[in-house]
Order: sequence, then C-alpha cells, then structure tokens
Amino acid sequence: MADMTIGFFGSYINPKENSDKVWGWINVEGTPYTFWAKRGARMNFKHHESFESARNQARQKAKKGYREVFDPDEIERLYPDFNKICQRHLFNAKMRGKVISEG
Repeated sequence: MADMTIGFFGSYINPKENSDKVWGWINVEGTPYTFWAKRGARMNFKHHESFESARNQARQKAKKGYREVFDPDEIERLYPDFNKICQRHLFNAKMRGKVISEG
C-alpha cells in the first residue's frame, strides 16, 4: 500500500438536508488529492498541483460547515476502515482514469 497521510478530514451531517458526507485531502507519496463521498459510498478524487490548493479548498469546506475531525478513532467511527478503503478507491479510480485533474 502507498504511504498516505490525511491532511484534512471533514464531516458534514445535516439531517434536514438528508446530507451525510465526508470531504478531505490526503498526501499520497508526496502528491495531494482531495476526496469526497457520501458516507459508505465510493469516493471521488481530484489530483491537485500543490498542497496549498488542497488546503485552500479545505478552508472553503470548513466555511461551508464541514467539521474537521482530528481524532483517528472518530474518523474510524465516521468511515470504518477509511485508510484502507481510501487507498483502494484511489487506486481503482486511477486505473479507470476517473481522477479529476486540477486546472
């Protein structure tokens, strides 16, 4: 498995909107990607040219109500096996040519 670290993990839960989503950015072997999905669904990915671009998007998501989650146990509760699933979904998205490119 690739070396992956989480730069931002955001959770947005709003029952009135029937919304239960995750959004964040990851560093995979020196390459920044953002990810997003309804919890439990297949993740989507975007490759970023810079970490600053991913951080800027994270700030915008926080302004829109995404709550940043720092605790690994809470991430696990919100999205069980997140690290393993995220890496698998990213690999599959790359193989299918489904990773969006920035710019």
